[in-house]
Amino acid sequence: MMKRTSFAILFYIRRSKPTAQGECPVYVRISVNKQRIEFSLKETIPPDIWDSKANRAYDTEQKGCELNETIQNTIDKLRNCKRQLEADLKPVTPRNLRNLFFDIDETTVFLLEQFMEHNKRCERLVDIDIRHSMEKSVILTTLCRF
Repeated sequence: MMKRTSFAILFYIRRSKPTAQGECPVYVRISVNKQRIEFSLKETIPPDIWDSKANRAYDTEQKGCELNETIQNTIDKLRNCKRQLEADLKPVTPRNLRNLFFDIDETTVFLLEQFMEHNKRCERLVDIDIRHSMEKSVILTTLCRF
């Protein structure tokens, strides 16, 4: 039996952070199983044309229509991200959804791995771009910086 999960997307404006023109930024909140994450939609709107109950802008102005289209596109993309996570058998979490939405790769890179990769690149460059003696100084300089 498949485990049931809750999934919600909410759009709201931050009235506490208006721009110099008096417009408020639009934010997205993704909730999955009582966990949530918020991020900016990178859009602003005058607070008087925002409908808090519908989580949309009033369609009376051009800016409202454009924002509503952006909101619908965001909803569609987030739903596709959720389907992709489910198809890949990855956990559907707000963080994973946000990372997939923004194409963020959260691979952990350790310092020692970075040094080893750097040293391998330097070894390959010997007799091509750098001399062998310079290779040692580059490796030592890199190690001393950390």
